[in-house]
Amino acid sequence: MQKISIQSNNLKLVGNLFLPSKVNTANGIGVLILHGGSVTGKDRFISLQNYLAQNKLVSLAVDFRGIGESEGTFKLSSLLDRLADAQATLKAFSSYANKVIVIGCSMGAHVAVKLLEGNNEVRETILLYPAAYGKKAERLPFDQSFTNELRTPNSWKDSPVFPVLRKYLGKIMIIYGQEDTIIPSEVKAAYQKAIENKGRFTMLPNVNHLLLAEKSPQERKIRDKVFSMILEFVDEPEN
Repeated sequence: MQKISIQSNNLKLVGNLFLPSKVNTANGIGVLILHGGSVTGKDRFISLQNYLAQNKLVSLAVDFRGIGESEGTFKLSSLLDRLADAQATLKAFSSYANKVIVIGCSMGAHVAVKLLEGNNEVRETILLYPAAYGKKAERLPFDQSFTNELRTPNSWKDSPVFPVLRKYLGKIMIIYGQEDTIIPSEVKAAYQKAIENKGRFTMLPNVNHLLLAEKSPQERKIRDKVFSMILEFVDEPEN
Protein backbone atom coordinates (compact mmCIF):
# COMPACT_ATOMS: atom_id res chain seq x y z
CA MET A 1 0.00 0.00 0.00
CA GLN A 2 1.12 3.53 -0.71
CA LYS A 3 -0.45 6.92 -0.03
CA ILE A 4 -1.12 9.15 -3.03
CA SER A 5 -2.31 12.75 -3.28
CA ILE A 6 -4.96 13.98 -5.71
CA GLN A 7 -5.91 17.59 -6.45
CA SER A 8 -9.60 18.44 -6.50
CA ASN A 9 -10.70 22.08 -6.66
CA ASN A 10 -7.41 23.21 -5.08
CA LEU A 11 -7.82 20.73 -2.24
CA LYS A 12 -5.50 17.79 -1.59
CA LEU A 13 -7.24 14.45 -1.30
CA VAL A 14 -5.39 11.44 0.08
CA GLY A 15 -5.93 7.89 -1.12
CA ASN A 16 -4.72 4.38 -0.32
CA LEU A 17 -3.33 2.83 -3.50
CA PHE A 18 -2.70 -0.92 -3.57
CA LEU A 19 -0.40 -2.15 -6.33
CA PRO A 20 0.01 -5.95 -6.35
CA SER A 21 3.45 -7.15 -7.33
CA LYS A 22 4.11 -8.64 -10.78
CA VAL A 23 1.09 -6.93 -12.33
CA ASN A 24 1.29 -4.72 -15.39
CA THR A 25 -0.87 -1.91 -13.99
CA ALA A 26 -1.04 -0.02 -17.28
CA ASN A 27 -2.89 -2.93 -18.89
CA GLY A 28 -4.76 -4.24 -15.87
CA ILE A 29 -8.03 -3.83 -14.04
CA GLY A 30 -8.30 -1.14 -11.39
CA VAL A 31 -10.95 -0.90 -8.69
CA LEU A 32 -11.90 2.57 -7.46
CA ILE A 33 -13.69 2.57 -4.09
CA LEU A 34 -15.90 5.45 -2.93
CA HIS A 35 -16.81 5.53 0.75
CA GLY A 36 -20.13 6.47 2.33
CA GLY A 37 -21.31 9.34 4.48
CA SER A 38 -19.70 8.49 7.81
CA VAL A 39 -16.46 9.98 9.11
CA THR A 40 -14.77 6.65 8.41
CA GLY A 41 -13.31 7.02 4.95
CA LYS A 42 -10.77 5.08 2.92
CA ASP A 43 -9.27 3.05 5.78
CA ARG A 44 -12.48 1.04 6.15
CA PHE A 45 -11.56 -0.70 2.89
CA ILE A 46 -8.02 -1.84 3.67
CA SER A 47 -9.17 -5.45 4.12
CA LEU A 48 -11.01 -5.36 0.78
CA GLN A 49 -8.01 -3.80 -0.94
CA ASN A 50 -5.70 -6.45 0.49
CA TYR A 51 -8.07 -9.11 -0.82
CA LEU A 52 -8.15 -7.51 -4.26
CA ALA A 53 -4.35 -7.23 -4.31
CA GLN A 54 -4.02 -10.91 -3.45
CA ASN A 55 -6.10 -11.53 -6.58
CA LYS A 56 -3.85 -9.29 -8.72
CA LEU A 57 -6.19 -6.30 -8.83
CA VAL A 58 -5.03 -2.71 -8.42
CA SER A 59 -7.27 -0.60 -6.18
CA LEU A 60 -7.62 2.94 -4.87
CA ALA A 61 -9.76 4.19 -1.98
CA VAL A 62 -9.79 7.93 -1.32
CA ASP A 63 -10.98 10.18 1.49
CA PHE A 64 -13.48 12.72 0.20
CA ARG A 65 -12.82 16.34 1.17
CA GLY A 66 -13.17 17.00 4.89
CA ILE A 67 -12.78 13.31 5.75
CA GLY A 68 -9.72 11.53 7.16
CA GLU A 69 -6.47 12.81 5.70
CA SER A 70 -8.01 14.92 2.93
CA GLU A 71 -8.18 18.70 3.07
CA GLY A 72 -11.41 20.66 3.27
CA THR A 73 -14.30 21.04 5.70
CA PHE A 74 -16.91 18.30 5.80
CA LYS A 75 -19.88 20.53 6.74
CA LEU A 76 -19.10 22.95 3.92
CA SER A 77 -19.01 20.21 1.30
CA SER A 78 -21.86 18.62 -0.65
CA LEU A 79 -22.70 15.66 -2.85
CA LEU A 80 -21.74 17.73 -5.90
CA ASP A 81 -18.34 18.38 -4.28
CA ARG A 82 -17.95 14.64 -3.76
CA LEU A 83 -18.73 14.10 -7.42
CA ALA A 84 -15.95 16.55 -8.31
CA ASP A 85 -13.61 14.63 -5.97
CA ALA A 86 -14.59 11.33 -7.59
CA GLN A 87 -14.00 12.73 -11.07
CA ALA A 88 -10.54 14.00 -10.10
CA THR A 89 -9.74 10.65 -8.49
CA LEU A 90 -10.89 8.68 -11.54
CA LYS A 91 -8.68 10.83 -13.76
CA ALA A 92 -5.65 10.25 -11.51
CA PHE A 93 -6.38 6.52 -11.25
CA SER A 94 -6.50 6.05 -15.02
CA SER A 95 -2.69 6.02 -15.14
CA TYR A 96 -2.68 2.83 -13.03
CA ALA A 97 -5.25 0.79 -14.98
CA ASN A 98 -6.82 0.77 -18.41
CA LYS A 99 -10.12 -0.69 -17.19
CA VAL A 100 -11.75 0.82 -14.12
CA ILE A 101 -14.43 -0.76 -11.97
CA VAL A 102 -16.12 1.52 -9.43
CA ILE A 103 -17.42 0.34 -6.06
CA GLY A 104 -19.68 2.82 -4.28
CA CYS A 105 -20.96 2.31 -0.74
CA SER A 106 -24.10 3.92 0.70
CA MET A 107 -23.77 7.67 -0.05
CA GLY A 108 -20.74 6.81 -2.16
CA ALA A 109 -22.98 4.70 -4.38
CA HIS A 110 -25.00 7.79 -5.31
CA VAL A 111 -21.72 9.51 -6.22
CA ALA A 112 -20.56 6.43 -8.15
CA VAL A 113 -23.70 6.46 -10.30
CA LYS A 114 -23.35 10.19 -11.01
CA LEU A 115 -19.76 9.44 -12.08
CA LEU A 116 -21.16 7.22 -14.85
CA GLU A 117 -23.09 10.06 -16.47
CA GLY A 118 -21.45 10.98 -19.78
CA ASN A 119 -18.48 8.78 -18.90
CA ASN A 120 -17.43 5.75 -20.94
CA GLU A 121 -14.40 4.89 -18.80
CA VAL A 122 -16.29 2.92 -16.16
CA ARG A 123 -17.51 -0.32 -17.73
CA GLU A 124 -18.42 -2.13 -14.52
CA THR A 125 -20.07 -0.82 -11.36
CA ILE A 126 -20.73 -2.36 -7.96
CA LEU A 127 -23.09 -0.62 -5.53
CA LEU A 128 -23.09 -1.76 -1.91
CA TYR A 129 -26.15 -0.77 0.16
CA PRO A 130 -26.70 2.26 -2.12
CA ALA A 131 -28.50 5.39 -0.96
CA ALA A 132 -30.25 7.88 -3.27
CA TYR A 133 -30.68 11.62 -2.84
CA GLY A 134 -32.92 14.15 -4.59
CA LYS A 135 -31.67 16.97 -6.80
CA LYS A 136 -32.05 19.59 -4.08
CA ALA A 137 -30.07 17.51 -1.57
CA GLU A 138 -27.15 17.24 -4.00
CA ARG A 139 -26.51 20.98 -3.76
CA LEU A 140 -26.88 21.36 0.01
CA PRO A 141 -23.89 21.38 2.38
CA PHE A 142 -23.65 18.53 4.86
CA ASP A 143 -25.17 20.51 7.71
CA GLN A 144 -28.64 20.72 9.21
CA SER A 145 -30.13 21.87 5.89
CA PHE A 146 -29.04 18.57 4.31
CA THR A 147 -30.48 16.58 7.21
CA ASN A 148 -33.77 18.48 7.03
CA GLU A 149 -34.05 17.78 3.30
CA LEU A 150 -33.52 14.05 3.86
CA ARG A 151 -36.35 14.10 6.40
CA THR A 152 -38.73 15.52 3.80
CA PRO A 153 -41.03 12.65 2.74
CA ASN A 154 -40.13 11.20 -0.66
CA SER A 155 -37.37 13.78 -1.23
CA TRP A 156 -35.34 11.05 -2.96
CA LYS A 157 -37.93 10.39 -5.67
CA ASP A 158 -36.46 12.85 -8.17
CA SER A 159 -32.98 11.44 -7.63
CA PRO A 160 -30.93 11.64 -10.84
CA VAL A 161 -29.28 8.27 -10.20
CA PHE A 162 -32.15 6.16 -11.49
CA PRO A 163 -32.28 7.65 -15.03
CA VAL A 164 -28.50 7.29 -15.23
CA LEU A 165 -28.68 3.62 -14.29
CA ARG A 166 -31.45 2.94 -16.80
CA LYS A 167 -29.20 4.28 -19.58
CA TYR A 168 -26.01 2.62 -18.34
CA LEU A 169 -24.73 -0.06 -20.72
CA GLY A 170 -21.99 -1.52 -18.52
CA LYS A 171 -22.08 -4.42 -16.09
CA ILE A 172 -23.65 -3.67 -12.74
CA MET A 173 -24.22 -5.42 -9.42
CA ILE A 174 -26.13 -4.15 -6.39
CA ILE A 175 -26.00 -5.77 -2.95
CA TYR A 176 -28.14 -4.96 0.09
CA GLY A 177 -28.58 -6.57 3.46
CA GLN A 178 -32.14 -7.75 3.89
CA GLU A 179 -32.26 -6.25 7.40
CA ASP A 180 -30.87 -2.88 6.29
CA THR A 181 -33.06 -0.26 8.01
CA ILE A 182 -30.93 2.72 6.97
CA ILE A 183 -32.00 2.59 3.32
CA PRO A 184 -35.81 2.80 2.83
CA SER A 185 -37.39 -0.20 1.15
CA GLU A 186 -38.76 2.11 -1.57
CA VAL A 187 -35.21 3.18 -2.48
CA LYS A 188 -34.08 -0.44 -2.66
CA ALA A 189 -37.01 -1.23 -4.96
CA ALA A 190 -36.19 1.75 -7.17
CA TYR A 191 -32.60 0.58 -7.57
CA GLN A 192 -33.78 -2.92 -8.39
CA LYS A 193 -36.17 -1.61 -11.04
CA ALA A 194 -33.50 0.68 -12.54
CA ILE A 195 -31.25 -2.29 -13.39
CA GLU A 196 -34.06 -4.69 -14.25
CA ASN A 197 -33.09 -7.26 -16.90
CA LYS A 198 -29.53 -5.98 -17.19
CA GLY A 199 -27.84 -6.27 -13.82
CA ARG A 200 -27.45 -8.42 -10.74
CA PHE A 201 -29.46 -7.45 -7.65
CA THR A 202 -28.90 -9.37 -4.40
CA MET A 203 -30.49 -9.18 -0.96
CA LEU A 204 -28.39 -11.01 1.62
CA PRO A 205 -30.62 -12.55 4.32
CA ASN A 206 -30.15 -11.62 7.98
CA VAL A 207 -27.70 -8.83 7.13
CA ASN A 208 -27.88 -5.14 8.06
CA HIS A 209 -26.51 -1.98 6.42
CA LEU A 210 -22.78 -2.49 6.96
CA LEU A 211 -21.87 -5.39 4.69
CA LEU A 212 -18.13 -4.84 5.19
CA ALA A 213 -18.05 -4.68 9.00
CA GLU A 214 -15.61 -7.05 10.67
CA LYS A 215 -15.97 -6.71 14.44
CA SER A 216 -17.59 -10.11 15.08
CA PRO A 217 -17.13 -13.56 13.52
CA GLN A 218 -20.58 -13.26 11.90
CA GLU A 219 -19.74 -9.86 10.41
CA ARG A 220 -16.45 -11.21 9.05
CA LYS A 221 -18.31 -14.13 7.48
CA ILE A 222 -20.67 -11.71 5.71
CA ARG A 223 -17.74 -9.52 4.67
CA ASP A 224 -15.92 -12.50 3.17
CA LYS A 225 -19.04 -13.48 1.23
CA VAL A 226 -19.30 -9.98 -0.23
CA PHE A 227 -15.59 -10.06 -1.11
CA SER A 228 -16.16 -13.31 -3.01
CA MET A 229 -19.17 -11.88 -4.82
CA ILE A 230 -17.14 -8.84 -5.89
CA LEU A 231 -14.31 -10.98 -7.25
CA GLU A 232 -16.73 -13.30 -9.06
CA PHE A 233 -18.40 -10.30 -10.68
CA VAL A 234 -15.08 -8.81 -11.75
CA ASP A 235 -13.93 -12.10 -13.24
CA GLU A 236 -17.09 -12.58 -15.31
CA PRO A 237 -16.62 -11.77 -19.01
CA GLU A 238 -18.36 -8.68 -20.32
CA ASN A 239 -21.34 -9.18 -22.61
